Amino acid sequence: MTERKRKVLTGLSGMAVIGCLCMIWYFSSQNGTISQDLSDGFSEKLLRLLESLGLVGQNEEQILYWIDINGAPIRKCAHFAEYFLLALLTLAHLHVGYRKLQHKPIKAWIFVFLAASVDEIHQLFVPGRSGMVRDVLLDSFAGACAIIVVYFVKFMYTEQKKKRCKGA
Repeated sequence: MTERKRKVLTGLSGMAVIGCLCMIWYFSSQNGTISQDLSDGFSEKLLRLLESLGLVGQNEEQILYWIDINGAPIRKCAHFAEYFLLALLTLAHLHVGYRKLQHKPIKAWIFVFLAASVDEIHQLFVPGRSGMVRDVLLDSFAGACAIIVVYFVKFMYTEQKKKRCKGA
């Protein structure tokens, strides 16, 4: 990779990390009512989709009940997805921009942990929201899962490459 291309990719990957952080902070800045409405709206659309596919056949009362009880799991899945993505983008940024940097996975995970911690502290000041240690743990776990997935895929790719070389 040429030096110019590496610099461009470093800048783009850095902007992707910043964009992901902005998305996380945007959602965290929403007050409790807006956040709940967003989760409920997503739950309703998901249930309506499942209903249209014939996977669930429930009456209106049951659908409203499922929307109500699925708000928290939907939010936790969203947390997980946000921080999984943040870890992937951070690891990619470190890989492209800082080739000689040691312990990239650990540094990426520490970054995700710090971002999650700052985000939860920020939520202490948002009406209707609260900072939760368990959310920091969930977000950090999501970052660890992303890093494990990347290195598992890398390992599998390397193993396949070795098998092809031996067979040739």
